[in-house]
Amino acid sequence: MEKICKICKRTYSSMLDFLRDTSRWRLCASDILWFNCDCGSTLIIQKNEVPWYSDESHSKDPSTTHINFNSLANQIPYHVSSIRSMKQLLSSSADQRDFSKLIATIKQEPFILKEVFKVYTKLRTAQDLPKIQDKDLLISESVHGIGIEQLSNIVENAFLSNFKLKTSAFDPHIFWQQSVINAKITECLWHQLISEHHKDMAYIAGLVCNIGKLVSAVIFPKETDHIWTTYHSKANKESWSQLEHAHSIPDHSILGEIGASFWGLPEYTLDAMRFHHQPPDVECNNETLIHVVCLANMLSHKMRNSSLFNDEQFDKECAYFNLDSEKIDQIFVDLQKELLL
Repeated sequence: MEKICKICKRTYSSMLDFLRDTSRWRLCASDILWFNCDCGSTLIIQKNEVPWYSDESHSKDPSTTHINFNSLANQIPYHVSSIRSMKQLLSSSADQRDFSKLIATIKQEPFILKEVFKVYTKLRTAQDLPKIQDKDLLISESVHGIGIEQLSNIVENAFLSNFKLKTSAFDPHIFWQQSVINAKITECLWHQLISEHHKDMAYIAGLVCNIGKLVSAVIFPKETDHIWTTYHSKANKESWSQLEHAHSIPDHSILGEIGASFWGLPEYTLDAMRFHHQPPDVECNNETLIHVVCLANMLSHKMRNSSLFNDEQFDKECAYFNLDSEKIDQIFVDLQKELLL
């Protein structure tokens, strides 16, 4: 199947054509996928229009037999160790339950958070309370609002329906550890540079900005294993995105947008996922959040002493927030103290 952009005449034929230099992937009504061409115009893909988004479990194209994004809806790779910790904390008697620790554990699992927000929003609607926008939802308030019984049901359902990755080298535990650090850095930066409000929004955006790597592990397990092994080798000098290109799979920033659409993550997180390495040069939705997430992601790499550091993009982000070397050094020290690194 071939599509041609009516504005710039770009031709889309293969899966990689669609998943390269595109943005704003959204799953809309009637299972239609919308996306923006790099010229900014919007195109759509209907289910079964392409082999990699269909009702069939396997494509008829032998080169893409293992690829079907439609399967993502039922393949949610939960943070298993966090869910086990939640179950243990929830099993404690009410007088012995450590609620602050429970909140901290829930904050490590974005899919649980999504369900908590969903239930809390429905409860408020049933009580004729004012609607709260996604970016204004507070984690602690929402968890308290739904109660222990509802929370236990959410956690138990997640525990029973967890999808096991088919990877062997890719380590989801390390992935989530790094994601939580990234989330805490994003939250701290948001508080220092932007506002004391919407810190939970910033935290969640930082937590899931690299979730495209999980989508890659679901859809492209063999290639993701190779990338993981190479990326973490001492001799490696290439970024994760460069390795994705070398293995002919889509960039995780685009995969993250698509996966988040199927998994129902908040709208603002999709923009953070797509542009967490390189924010667009023009004004866009959630612009400030995107830049905070991008800066946080780079600082996270720097704190891990990664040699794969984009100095040019880092300078751009510092300029965006008017940060000179003295200010950024102080932020770096403050973050290390906050995170006890």
